Amino acid sequence: MFLRCAPALRGILGIIGVIAGVTVIAVLAGTVPAAAQEARWTAHTSMRQIQDVTSSGAGSDAAASEAAIWAATTGGVFRYVVDSGEISSYTASEGLHSVQTDAITYDPIRGVVWIGYRDGVLDRLDP
Repeated sequence: MFLRCAPALRGILGIIGVIAGVTVIAVLAGTVPAAAQEARWTAHTSMRQIQDVTSSGAGSDAAASEAAIWAATTGGVFRYVVDSGEISSYTASEGLHSVQTDAITYDPIRGVVWIGYRDGVLDRLDP
């Protein structure tokens, strides 16, 4: 009796295996794109070596809403807001040409920050 049932059991187990495999693929296909859309790139660079410094919003500057100190470093650019103590960093992940910045200046007429690199590229940052 066992020998006659074995081919039928193998057929049922084969069908169950196919259904289980399709279910796993469907679950993975439904969850992988959702997880990929939520991810955001982050750059972890050292901003300890400062190359240049500028400030915005100081004095009679009407274009800037808050006083801030900007620093060009070997790891990107960071901004320190004097009143709140907030620190923001900008790297290639946020759109900079490179993290190896050499010069920085604030343009009070346009209300933008200009960032310079050794290879001659200029970035304009609209804070």
